[in-house]
Amino acid sequence: MPINFKYITGVPVVISILVAIYSGINYASKLTNIIDDNEKQIMMLKKDVNDNSKNYSEAREEMFREITNLNNWIGRVEATAKTVEKLIYETASRAELEALNNSYYKLNDSIRQMEYDIKAVKDGNY
Repeated sequence: MPINFKYITGVPVVISILVAIYSGINYASKLTNIIDDNEKQIMMLKKDVNDNSKNYSEAREEMFREITNLNNWIGRVEATAKTVEKLIYETASRAELEALNNSYYKLNDSIRQMEYDIKAVKDGNY
């Protein structure tokens, strides 16, 4: 049986085609694995994003509650400050009134004493 060279020259072409097909299938398989891995990572990232969104919402609600409590506390402090200010003014007004009364009585006593002194000088008891 003689070897037909015509078919032997086709062997490298067939081998090249088979290698190209194998390389293409291998490349497609690797791409499929990479896509599957990336899909898993995307799913995990989506879960993380959902968890972070939930945590963000909870933190925002907690901050809103804290700010509301802070506003209430500031309102109570302001009301207390106004009450203290009013009491200070009332106390100051009472103190001023008492000081005026004391001045009046001292002045009244001084005038009386002066009247007695004038009367004593007139009567010659001095």
